Amino acid sequence: MILLGERLAGAEQHVFMILPELVKFGYNVSLLNLSRKNKKNISDEFKRKLNECEEKGVNILHYSLRNRFDFFSINGIAKLIYDIKPDIVHTHMIYGDLFGSIAAKKAGVRTVVSTRHYDYSFSTTEIIKAKAYYTIVNRFQDRIICVSNKIAELSEEHENFPKAKITTIPLGYSDAKVNKAEARIKINSELGIKDELLIGSVSRLIKIKGINYALQAAKKLKEMKIAFKWLVAGEGREKENLILLRNELGLENEVIFLGQRNDIHKIIAALDVMVHPTLADSFGLVVLEAFIQSTPVIATTAGALPELISNNQNGILVDPKDPGQIKQEIVRLAFNSIERKLIGENGRLRFESFYTLEKMVLRLSNYYDHLS
Repeated sequence: MILLGERLAGAEQHVFMILPELVKFGYNVSLLNLSRKNKKNISDEFKRKLNECEEKGVNILHYSLRNRFDFFSINGIAKLIYDIKPDIVHTHMIYGDLFGSIAAKKAGVRTVVSTRHYDYSFSTTEIIKAKAYYTIVNRFQDRIICVSNKIAELSEEHENFPKAKITTIPLGYSDAKVNKAEARIKINSELGIKDELLIGSVSRLIKIKGINYALQAAKKLKEMKIAFKWLVAGEGREKENLILLRNELGLENEVIFLGQRNDIHKIIAALDVMVHPTLADSFGLVVLEAFIQSTPVIATTAGALPELISNNQNGILVDPKDPGQIKQEIVRLAFNSIERKLIGENGRLRFESFYTLEKMVLRLSNYYDHLS
């Protein structure tokens, strides 16, 4: 595996989950992590995940880039790959794809596979950038794995990658189900929450995640005199702007920014409703986290989310950029505890049937065996 990794987001979590599982399947697994400035940019949480993988039998290698366009590094990366002599090189994310794929071919690797994690369909500019980028990268990749059918469609349509060489392997997640009642007691005690509707959103705080629309929906809830708290977990460059918006909307008492947390599964378990207002999504790992905890989720129809959610069965779908619709569905669930419970339980069944980590790694293992 090759990854340009410094922070822990969805794609990085995916890689860290599957590596130890592949070791269990009997594979000799190495992770070459590309970073900048001698690992100084790597977050503590990311380092912790690297250490955990190493303890579980994954060979961890590092290569420092001077910058994200350090093409002079390709020879050094190729030498590391040549010394490992892998049968397959599997790259993740755009810079891992770029440096890893070229270096792997230079090292004589027979099969280079890339996993596509990015939904760029939300913007014409992003589509144009993706076309230009993959015109170069695809020359060095033999196969691609897409995390959803939506991403497979993008790869075929905009990247001109042969359909016969595109495979969809949906993501899976480790089962970290916790006791919902205990989780609720803990979060209520920590934050001083009383008998209020508890809503939450978990994401990086960047524009594409649509948290501003969640805040606008929260304003509408407050206008209805509904007693609630809305927890926002995550960090990102939009955090200060979102806090300013919260204050402008008069939601200082209702919306709590939690920052980065290492107990997300417990926070999601404590929620009455999770809202995922994103404008794009290649898969929706946070939706799986809600499924695992039997927490009902309201998500947009963006990207691949309709592949996970059957509307009004195991979740609720709303239009992107529509705070009024988000508010309407929250109100519906707020006053119908039976439906909340049923949707949450159906989400859990959906996870168990299709999206466990074991099922995903088995699909990946079969794919590797087919290539060898």
